Amino acid sequence: MYRPNRPLKHSRLRFESLEDRRLLSITAWVNDGNLIIRGTSADDSVAIFVLEPGVYSVVGENGTMLNGEVEGQLTTNPGEVYRDVKIDLRGGDDNLYIGNGLLAISQEEDGNGEQLAESDFPRDLKIKMGSGDDSVMLEGVSVARDTEIDTGDGFDEVFVTGEGPFGANWFGDDLKIDTGNHADLVVVAGGESLLFVKKELKIKTGSGDDTVSVDLVDLGRLSIDTGNDSDLVVVSSLPVDEGEEQNDFGTEQFTGELPTTVFVEGNVSIDTGSGNDGVGLGTAEVGGNVKISTKAGLDGIVVAQSFIAGDLQIKSGKHSDFVAVSAVEVGDDADIETDSGDDSVGLQGLLVSDEFELSTGDGNDTVNAAIPLVGLVEQVLDFADFAGLGLPDEVVEALPAILAPPEVGQGFLPSLGAREIEIETGSGSDWAALVDLAFTEEFELDLGKHNDTLLALTFILFGEEAEASGGSGRDALGDVDADVVVKRFEDVVIL
Repeated sequence: MYRPNRPLKHSRLRFESLEDRRLLSITAWVNDGNLIIRGTSADDSVAIFVLEPGVYSVVGENGTMLNGEVEGQLTTNPGEVYRDVKIDLRGGDDNLYIGNGLLAISQEEDGNGEQLAESDFPRDLKIKMGSGDDSVMLEGVSVARDTEIDTGDGFDEVFVTGEGPFGANWFGDDLKIDTGNHADLVVVAGGESLLFVKKELKIKTGSGDDTVSVDLVDLGRLSIDTGNDSDLVVVSSLPVDEGEEQNDFGTEQFTGELPTTVFVEGNVSIDTGSGNDGVGLGTAEVGGNVKISTKAGLDGIVVAQSFIAGDLQIKSGKHSDFVAVSAVEVGDDADIETDSGDDSVGLQGLLVSDEFELSTGDGNDTVNAAIPLVGLVEQVLDFADFAGLGLPDEVVEALPAILAPPEVGQGFLPSLGAREIEIETGSGSDWAALVDLAFTEEFELDLGKHNDTLLALTFILFGEEAEASGGSGRDALGDVDADVVVKRFEDVVIL
């Protein structure tokens, strides 16, 4: 999980605005079972502590007036708040903290005699910050129904973490985060236990150079849309130094390298829009489909050490892109499309139950499949520097573990395996080295026009028919399995 080194905004004191703030006051009150908090146009700072389910202490901080008093306080009574909590801070550079103040467990029991935890918030939690550079932190709280966080435009930070004093957050329906335009930071992560969202975690950051980190979660569905500009999305554990103890939150994947820390029952959708973007999905178990779209720009995509029950679809759009897939099992189809540009695709242990299709579009493209894929970490880092992605130190340090070659003991693992494999590199001077592939029915490789190089094409499991076509141009042919039907290498140069 990526965590910034910069301090949280809610920890900053703003004494310079205290004098003006005394003219404006946040108001907090209870109406018909709803707790309502209304801010001002000033830079407000508010903390809400959950004393027990449905009982809250609302406090003005850093000189903020609450109900007419500097750093005033409102404490609700048991049974007084039984509907929604609605917060509207109305613009300004605002800070909002919501956390557990005391541990509260209801004495109700389910049919098996187990104690049930009662939600901190009995129905919906709705937060609107307005425009401005805002900071929102939810720490170790639970919400029975929907949670909506809307920070408006500005340079915003949102932290939803399970590292409060009494465990992880959990959300009974959807958790929706919308940070508006400008450069934003969103971190959603559990702690000693997984952060739980029953339905959908939906993150939308709008235009701007945004960073999104998701880890230690158990979700119904996951949707991330970062809009245009240069964005970084990391949905994965970022392991600590080798040898340091790590928590195991689930069964290990077939690689046995890292524990699974991201569980999604349904689909995963990540869309970073145009711009130079970086996307990482790892240590994940997904019950549905995974769709990653980065559109135009110099984009880097890494999917590693994960199990995907449905389809895997990666589409990176125009310009020069880098895609690496390592130690991934796919239960249905896998489709990678990089569009035009000088693209590079690396495969290191991708197992696909049905069809695999790769299309790199026009341009001078490179396709490499092997175990181990020598220099994969260096390739990722070189591309990140080339694209100006500015990877955080935590991501750089974690790459060797995330991209470690898969191991299967005494057996053999193909670098790419599927029922059917189809690879097309389009026009351009393309280069391919495909070592230890496996297929059960058909294999087709088309290097397209211009001067191409097929350095290697070998198999550990050969299906019914395999065909490799060099297209027009002066093509170079290296180590190719004797059973492969070679076509249209019109001016062949044997390497």
